[in-house]
Amino acid sequence: MRVGIGLEITQGGRAPGFGAGTVVALDFQRKDFGINGSHVSDPSLLPGWSFTRASVGMASDSAGNVLSFASGQPRSTDLGLLIEPAGTNNFQWSQAFDNVIWSKGAVSITPDAVVAPDGTTTADAMVEDGTTAAHQVFQNCSYVALSTNTVTVYVKPATRTQVYVSFASSYDASNPGAYFNLTGSGSVALTTGTGVPSITLVAGGFYRCSVTATSSTANTSGNFFIAGAVGSSNSYAGNSSTAFYLWQADMQPGSSIASPIRTVGATGTRAIDALTLTYGGSPTTATVLYGTNSSASPSAASPLNLGASSAGAWVGNYIRRVTVQ
Repeated sequence: MRVGIGLEITQGGRAPGFGAGTVVALDFQRKDFGINGSHVSDPSLLPGWSFTRASVGMASDSAGNVLSFASGQPRSTDLGLLIEPAGTNNFQWSQAFDNVIWSKGAVSITPDAVVAPDGTTTADAMVEDGTTAAHQVFQNCSYVALSTNTVTVYVKPATRTQVYVSFASSYDASNPGAYFNLTGSGSVALTTGTGVPSITLVAGGFYRCSVTATSSTANTSGNFFIAGAVGSSNSYAGNSSTAFYLWQADMQPGSSIASPIRTVGATGTRAIDALTLTYGGSPTTATVLYGTNSSASPSAASPLNLGASSAGAWVGNYIRRVTVQ
């Protein structure tokens, strides 16, 4: 994230972009921020701005790049400001598929083979052997019984253009999962069981593949699979070549596709985003624009809570603009 730190001169005590009666105007896409006439290009310089997050974090830009942010740094990209609740990734070694925590079936892993969506050379190659089998990696991880979870992995096609992401039958008897087509903008070829799939083309030719499902058993741990596929079948004759490249796997509680949480060794967490704005005047209207084309109207009373604890409709999304008048 590039953040300016210069103050801009205002005219007549009113910041540029302020209409009559406006006390707050924050534009996270244009990097243009004002509270009570103070106008800056770095919101941390605003009187009344308070932001905290006690961990590192990641966010995406409009080109699908995954950007990293330091602890306490607002995750602001050209999409806006990402606000999320605390999160947990229950996968260990989320970017190291060569680690023994990831079991292999009829494949080998070449680590750090290509550039990942975050610009680092940390995506691993999954190389098939020549047998007829399920060519896959999988990890056994813990979760809360009868809970909803979302599994996400970033995949770049090589000799295979279809990947199968699934939960085990110990999680739900229907084997929730999906076969994803890794061509064009990406598509779902077939959904298995109760899985709810999603695929998005991101930077570097990678696809973010996610499946959400609810556990229907009392089990609290099980396997989660990432497998090659041919014709929506995960058992086929291998070609002794790289099937595809893998980067960053998440198994996070909830039904939302949250930002990635890198883990090294043990499972990992992301702290809550907390943001409040304090201002003067007697405003009566507050508007928060977020996502692609959504808006919310929280109370205009100061302080305005825009953090995840507010449970506002924008939580889990990118705030584009905030206006209080």
